[in-house]
Amino acid sequence: MNPDPIPADPASTPAAFKDRRAGLIVFGIFTVCLGGLCALLVPLMLFGQAMARSTAGGTATGAAPSILPIILVYGGLAAVLVWLGIGSMLARRWARALILIFGWSFLVMGVMAMGVMGLFLPQILRSGQPGGTPALPAGAETTVMVISFLFLGFIFVLIPGIWVAFYGSRHVKATCEARNPAPSWTDACPLPVLAVSLWLGFSIPGMLSSFLSYRAVFPVFGILLSGPWAVLTSMGLTLVWGLGAWWLYRREVRGWWLVVGAFLIFGISNFVTYSRLDPVEIYEQMGFPAAQIDAMRGTPWMSGATIRWLTTAVLVPILGYMLAIRRYVRKEGAGIPS
Repeated sequence: MNPDPIPADPASTPAAFKDRRAGLIVFGIFTVCLGGLCALLVPLMLFGQAMARSTAGGTATGAAPSILPIILVYGGLAAVLVWLGIGSMLARRWARALILIFGWSFLVMGVMAMGVMGLFLPQILRSGQPGGTPALPAGAETTVMVISFLFLGFIFVLIPGIWVAFYGSRHVKATCEARNPAPSWTDACPLPVLAVSLWLGFSIPGMLSSFLSYRAVFPVFGILLSGPWAVLTSMGLTLVWGLGAWWLYRREVRGWWLVVGAFLIFGISNFVTYSRLDPVEIYEQMGFPAAQIDAMRGTPWMSGATIRWLTTAVLVPILGYMLAIRRYVRKEGAGIPS
């Protein structure tokens, strides 16, 4: 008589996970709705710009170029959220991976933003506004602080945290894999590395639009480049970011070194720039509207020393993250599924 068969590993059977198809649909609809809200912000910004121009008798044109990067951000964010939401409703593997990256990215940025706001918002509220407007009384200051933290916490901490909790569940992962057995393009790269690759790629259109919007002025090592030199620098930076994104996606170590080196150079350049130049003068050269320049002059933390150390502080966790993902890259590319 044959011996009793060895029972299958429960973790490897379909019954080992709970089907989260309904949750993927609900979260997908929610994500599409968020994309729709971002899309609505684009015409609202254009309408506000048109109203400001008409109120000023057609002279308020300085802010028009400066809102172009913001419009591109909201428009791109709307398209991405709708695309990811549809992918979630279809239980696609790539949608789960990308939403998880999206959620973690905004969760980290939200926590950092709340920390920065906690440091500087009280100073801004106590100093008053440019033009002689008095500072807020103590009670109103507390109210503004609470409302600001609640709003920022809801948008950049609570919502991304819910995304991370749901899409990071092993049941959601198993549901997507069961409904899509074939490997996806997101499976070719570990998610921590894929996150860097995607953000580098997505930042390229934003960098180019910002460069074109702000009079093609590029600050580097305490010098404000303009004209052909600024164009060449911007094109070189775009090439570096593009190569870094592609090589990191292929898990090639040269991509890791390229990105780490670029961040180090950026950090040194910013430190030197804000040691030599006044930030307000830089923004004036970039063509920021006069109203924004006046607001900057009345902001207590808008100084070279503050920005210099703030950008250095931001660089530290970025480099720490790059060191953490170093183990995922190697000399030869990991290959990409066809």
